[in-house]
Amino acid sequence: MEKGLVHIYTGDGKGKTTASFGLAMRCAGYGKSIKIFQFLKGIPSGEVTSCNILGISISRVSSSDKFYFQMNHQEKEIAKNESITALKDIYKHNWDMIILDEVLGLIENDIITEGYLIDIINAKPKNTELVITGRNMPQSLTKYADYISEIKEIKHPFQNNIPARKSIDF
Repeated sequence: MEKGLVHIYTGDGKGKTTASFGLAMRCAGYGKSIKIFQFLKGIPSGEVTSCNILGISISRVSSSDKFYFQMNHQEKEIAKNESITALKDIYKHNWDMIILDEVLGLIENDIITEGYLIDIINAKPKNTELVITGRNMPQSLTKYADYISEIKEIKHPFQNNIPARKSIDF
């Protein structure tokens, strides 16, 4: 890409990861190289299988099969170290697109600071498209993004005690 831009998908609604993966599919359709880092997600999900089929490189940055809020202190320390290690190497290769899925959750859980993520955005190679997802985007990121989409929950099956469904929610 001639000039890579910064995208943020945020909000409390379902679909931030889905939107970013849709963008990855579009990019892959044009023969571009994509790297996805998924943070704080432990359970297996269909998008990993789909990425493998499409030739999209994906790294799930968690050795746990739990969500972060389900982890004990020791597991959280491991997740923190894994996340920081992964973020240090995101620009190691020359990817056309990099997706940092749920990276905003790292800020929310005090794994990284807003400033650390801003440094990552500022270090982005000129040609790389950078996509950031997660709830509760800090307002300070607004000036660093070219696209910001807020996904708002209006109604969700959890409200009716319907659990997450395989192939739809994960």
